[in-house]
Amino acid sequence: MEFVKDQFRHCKAILALGASRSLLEQAGIPLDGADTGLVLGQAKGAGAAIEAFIGAVAMHRHFGRESDPPLV
Repeated sequence: MEFVKDQFRHCKAILALGASRSLLEQAGIPLDGADTGLVLGQAKGAGAAIEAFIGAVAMHRHFGRESDPPLV
């Protein structure tokens, strides 16, 4: 769980497919859709989500989610 929180705190791209979305919810990560570095998709037919994740990783970090104190 701490690894997921650290990825979020360090503004790294995160891909959650299918049921893995519940892991993000348990970690307290906001899933409001405003974060371009947080890519959510379905496990079946994940091609579009994977393409979006590749684009998010290419940006390296997503400083729009950075806050003091951290959200999670």
